[in-house]
Amino acid sequence: MKKRAIGPRIVFMKVECPPDKAEVNTVELLDEDGVEHVFRDGRQTTLKRLMKVLDGYDILVTWGGAERDVPILTAWSLHVGADPSPLHNLMHLDLQLFIKQHLKINGPELEKTARFLGARPKTDHLKTLEAVFDKLRKLIKTIKPELAL
Repeated sequence: MKKRAIGPRIVFMKVECPPDKAEVNTVELLDEDGVEHVFRDGRQTTLKRLMKVLDGYDILVTWGGAERDVPILTAWSLHVGADPSPLHNLMHLDLQLFIKQHLKINGPELEKTARFLGARPKTDHLKTLEAVFDKLRKLIKTIKPELAL
């Protein structure tokens, strides 16, 4: 069994929604241990399972999630009768917003940002997000000590 370092449990999240509707199609999670979870529909039972999984983590990392993913996931959970509070109990780090505020880079594309930081973009969005997070970990630790990385 792989030993895990002591510290906060971090999960990376990506939400896929139809462009013209405020509903959830797919939610993908990847944690630092490489455990992946995929939730493929926005039904109440699926969202309840998602919230139960999120309840096991301390920090949620997204790309553009503060403006889009978290509000849509919250609204859709309430719409179908699932409690979104586990999502809001996590400390949320939106890497796109962090980079915009602290590095003054205004690029919306994760892959371009990864290349700029010297992290090789992966074929998978969540693995690229994790690579960017790893490149910025020391900076995040300094600027956001409340995350206790």
